[in-house]
Amino acid sequence: MLSPSIITRTVSDHNSDRYYKRFKTYDHLVTMLYATLSGVCGNYPRYYWPARDE
Repeated sequence: MLSPSIITRTVSDHNSDRYYKRFKTYDHLVTMLYATLSGVCGNYPRYYWPARDE
């Protein structure tokens, strides 16, 4: 997994929390990773998406 120190350092290097109000970069990253890994994307449930050939 990603270390919080790496994320903190990257946020500082790129000044990505400069204009945040309530939703910091770390929180956004965790939310986006959860959505991606759990299959929650867009407005449609997963069963509407075409199956992938694996």
